[in-house]
Amino acid sequence: MGASPIKPPLLGLDLSGLFSLRTVEDVDRIEAWIESHPINNVVSAGGGFIGLEVAEQFERRGFNVTVIDANPQVLKPLDPEMANLVQDELERNGIELMLNAPRREVC
Repeated sequence: MGASPIKPPLLGLDLSGLFSLRTVEDVDRIEAWIESHPINNVVSAGGGFIGLEVAEQFERRGFNVTVIDANPQVLKPLDPEMANLVQDELERNGIELMLNAPRREVC
């Protein structure tokens, strides 16, 4: 309660179609935006628990999903062997992973 999402110091985070997800209201804003903008591709920035849950839900809805993370594996707290099992399952389900992604400007 009361926490704020981590926003990396990148230019372009104020562009239309970029969202933080922390609350039910955030979900409502994302849903409303999707309904008014025909899209096929979704990017989830972050390979933590929330980022992967978001990726899974968008994939189930038929979107092409990419997860981007600066770390060498998803779910950083896990041992690499366990993270590899998760990564394999994500890829089997059509989710593209971009790991070790350098931090760049959004625009």
